[in-house]
Amino acid sequence: MTTEQYDLAIRTGKLPLSVWGKIKYYFLVVFLFFISLLCLWGLLFENSKNFDKPPVSFVIIPAILGILVYIIQKPGLKFQVIETNLSKKDILLLIKKVCDEQKWSIVSQESDVLVANSDYRAWDKTKKITILFDRNKVFVNSIYEPDLNKAGIDLFGNNRKIIKIIIDRLQLAQKVSG
Repeated sequence: MTTEQYDLAIRTGKLPLSVWGKIKYYFLVVFLFFISLLCLWGLLFENSKNFDKPPVSFVIIPAILGILVYIIQKPGLKFQVIETNLSKKDILLLIKKVCDEQKWSIVSQESDVLVANSDYRAWDKTKKITILFDRNKVFVNSIYEPDLNKAGIDLFGNNRKIIKIIIDRLQLAQKVSG
């Protein structure tokens, strides 16, 4: 994560993605709007006798579904923030211990950023776990890894469970040290 992305993430409280990462994260939204636009084009511009115009519902239903999927996915980019009195060294040791227990792989670790991936299982998509440190705050986010997965819908709450594991462990460690 670049310094600009880090600053943007801290300022907005949202995980910054590249343009390609956003397209992959919102793949289903893009796909549904593409279907809707394709059908709209067929309704408006195709005047061939050999072509049956699609019903208007082929334009409206994918557009509505695309809006709903976008509304469901957008909050997934927000960081959960926890204030702590633990040192960054203690937090890093705790996070590394949780990664070992949960079988997460640390992908990168910089001074104020730690990124890990859940191990891939055939029935489950790989999750990207991003942890940012800013003074006495820890920012935690988990999404389906956009570089490895196309759609990022978390219907079963797996990403929220990952965030909860990390936050619960930080709160427990803070109680023990406090």
